[in-house]
Amino acid sequence: MKYLAYSAIALFFLGACTGPKKLAQSSKFDLELLYRSWDVAYIKTPKMQVDGPSMGDPRYTFTRDSFRIKSFVSPPHADSVRFFFRNDSLFYQHPTKILPPTAIVELSDSLLILQSEKAEWKLQKPAP
Repeated sequence: MKYLAYSAIALFFLGACTGPKKLAQSSKFDLELLYRSWDVAYIKTPKMQVDGPSMGDPRYTFTRDSFRIKSFVSPPHADSVRFFFRNDSLFYQHPTKILPPTAIVELSDSLLILQSEKAEWKLQKPAP
């Protein structure tokens, strides 16, 4: 009986030590479409709407290793932030500022619309 108890405890610890397990996220969207670069068509708040060229042509790139990279054509620069996905929303882990989560409203091969409590981002596939 002791052997059976020790075996069960050993199996429990062995399972716990195998490292983190990646949990599958269920979504109504095909999340594979997210992992690419997206040009900003506009960002809209309750008080205004600004198009991408007026902001320096920002581009968002979502990578498979969970980084969102925001880059600009003019002036050229970029910054990145780690993100994770939960309940059809993106949550960001920025080291110095708080970024609100953004819900995925629409995701297709050519269009990504994100929305937070303060703004809406319309992103589109870059022109060839």
